[in-house]
Amino acid sequence: MASSHAPALPASNLARVLGGIAFAFGLAVLVLYTATGDRAGAGSLVPIESAEFLRDGLAPRTVSLPHTWALDGLPNAGRARYRIRFRLDAVPAVPWALTAARLPSRHALWVNGAWTHGTPLDGPARHRSTPVVTWADLPPSLLRAGLNEIELDAMFDLRAGLSPILIGSNEALRPAYLRAYTLAVTVPQALNVFCVGLALFMLSIWWRRRSERALGTFAGLLLLIAVRNVAYTGTGSATHTPAADLLFYLAQVLSAMLLARFALDWSGRDWAGFRRAVHVGAPLLAAVGLVASRFDAIQALRVVTYPLLIASLVPSLWLMVLGARREAGATRLALVFGVIQLCLAPVHDYFYLRGLSSVMDSYWTPYATPVAMLIFAWAVLDRFVGALDAVEGQAAELERRVAARTAELATANATKSRFLAAASHDLRQPVASIGLLADLLRDQPLPAPTHRVLDRLGDSVHALNALLNGLLDLSRFDAGVVPVRTTAVALRPLLQAVLGDEREAARRKGIELRLRTEALEVRSDPLLLEQILRNLVGNAVRYTERGGVLVSARRRGGQVLVQVWDTGVGIPIDRQSLVFEEFVQLDNQARDRARGVGLGLSLVSRAAALLGVPLTLRSQPGRGSCFAIALPLVGRKAPAPVAADAPPPDLRGLAVWLVEDDPELREAMRLRLAGWGASVSVFAGAAAADAAIDGEVGRPELLITDQRLPDGSGLAVARRLRARLPATPVLVVTGDTAPADLRTLRDSGLPVLHKPFAPQELLAAVRRLVASDGVKAAVPVSPPPPPPASAN
Repeated sequence: MASSHAPALPASNLARVLGGIAFAFGLAVLVLYTATGDRAGAGSLVPIESAEFLRDGLAPRTVSLPHTWALDGLPNAGRARYRIRFRLDAVPAVPWALTAARLPSRHALWVNGAWTHGTPLDGPARHRSTPVVTWADLPPSLLRAGLNEIELDAMFDLRAGLSPILIGSNEALRPAYLRAYTLAVTVPQALNVFCVGLALFMLSIWWRRRSERALGTFAGLLLLIAVRNVAYTGTGSATHTPAADLLFYLAQVLSAMLLARFALDWSGRDWAGFRRAVHVGAPLLAAVGLVASRFDAIQALRVVTYPLLIASLVPSLWLMVLGARREAGATRLALVFGVIQLCLAPVHDYFYLRGLSSVMDSYWTPYATPVAMLIFAWAVLDRFVGALDAVEGQAAELERRVAARTAELATANATKSRFLAAASHDLRQPVASIGLLADLLRDQPLPAPTHRVLDRLGDSVHALNALLNGLLDLSRFDAGVVPVRTTAVALRPLLQAVLGDEREAARRKGIELRLRTEALEVRSDPLLLEQILRNLVGNAVRYTERGGVLVSARRRGGQVLVQVWDTGVGIPIDRQSLVFEEFVQLDNQARDRARGVGLGLSLVSRAAALLGVPLTLRSQPGRGSCFAIALPLVGRKAPAPVAADAPPPDLRGLAVWLVEDDPELREAMRLRLAGWGASVSVFAGAAAADAAIDGEVGRPELLITDQRLPDGSGLAVARRLRARLPATPVLVVTGDTAPADLRTLRDSGLPVLHKPFAPQELLAAVRRLVASDGVKAAVPVSPPPPPPASAN
């Protein structure tokens, strides 16, 4: 089925896509500018290329337009009047207007002595007056045939001067006005608005990857410059207020500082002296600007401080050139071109600010910085996505290595599991034989010293059984073949039985073992719950050398909280999770067998997870530990009656077929079953058993068969026998612990006894089977066997 997700854009193509967008945007701006160029329109145009100039203290004179005051030896600011005369053949029949590429934003316009446009100049100034693109309507009613006169009263705060003027019909004049407006306002604003969007995009990337300092610094620089340029190229009066002048000045200072920071990050150089100078100089210039704004002296301050800012650009731009040397081919050339723009634009704009270039000129910064910044944005993003490509490549290589390593580990784990299964199977056979033979010897009249040796042998067999049963329980949990049969469980009798089994061990160590509980009933699986409690209590007794162990059970809401407290060695908080792993014993470096083998808490963790009950641990080194489980409460439970003692073993007259390929274990089981009174027929493999079934040699009342046989399986033998004698009970004994083998046995539905087993477990299993099938009414029935022993 095809994925519904669109394919991801490769990181290496990101800069190219952004570059394509920028190129398309620039092309659209160029088309817009070209489309607003001069076009032949209806009506005529009257170009005005000279005017009479009148200024207090100076004699009237005619000046050519454009007229730049500073280039004419005049101050760069002030008030003056221009008088313009032109002739018309007739009064226009359509609306006329006047347009100029550079007309002061504060002006008043009179046509033939009548005011028509602007505001009076005698009132207080609310904004700075600078030359801007202007359109002024000339009502035809004010015009006349013959000589006409226009007077322009102009106020300049900086860059004083006047451009050539066009007079004509609105239709004929509009293309020229739109062309001038587009070049002066629309183009730089469009370029810088695009840069604002790009800066925000880059900031969003940097926000996710704060380690990319060059990317973040450049994005902040680009955003600041672009916003400043958008505001500065506006023609509204709000952009030329004293407050706005202060903000523009502070933006210029901050831009120089950010450019220095970016240049250092971009080049990879650490010019500590330059960095300190920038960090000290920028705040100092900003503070001077704040003071100057209080005295309305920002314009004068700009004239003084801008050369310092321009000088500070030299090391920054040189660092950017050094950073560009790491790029290749066309990218390097483009970056050098961008640096040249950043060098020339501030120098030119300083001369333009002083009025040392024509009034027809304009600031280059709103045009040059977006282009230069787009070039560097391309390079920064290309370097960034190059780094992403490298990271993605490393991630892919890491994933490949992890996958390969995971496969190796899976193979090793499977090999380990096969080895453990085979070793466990081979080890279980002799252990089972030793246990049965030792039990047979106990039935014989032997001297007391021999009985003591048998007791020591029994203890060793018990320890081996605990280890092998713990491994078997782990295999059962991992194979998912442990059934959960929840029922109401009386808690007090269960806890009393668990503590009763551990009381002798506590007495030998001289510690106190106490129980505090009400007659409570919980809902749980009795076998799994007993396994949890036996392991927790046994673990507490083993690791407590002085003090005691307290087991408590109390109601908490709708639950019963069972806690096992001890005054043992305690567990550091950073190692508490380790105690639930297999074969981990934090305080048993010598592997003292008396403290178990490190499987008990791992079994507790698995059993609790299977029951769905929370298991918690609180511990403090040197003071002890508290393990707790929370069980669902059913209600109070009356004390359970004391179970009767198990009847003596007696299998007299029971016909048993025993199929076992291991000769020692086969003989030990035959002797043990015969000692209990059974009539035992033995078979060394599946072929011998099948021959007996086909030959109808006797009629077994019970089949006990090993699962792994050299010439078949015990399940196959059971199927053959059940095909002829369907009612015959079957007991499968096995030393297999592999998860697949355990699942196979579970799915068969036959009772299974795992090797090694104690003689009492074998006897109990035989009694249950023959009693449930009604084979021998005289055979007494014992209770079910206890759950797996504690395996710490």
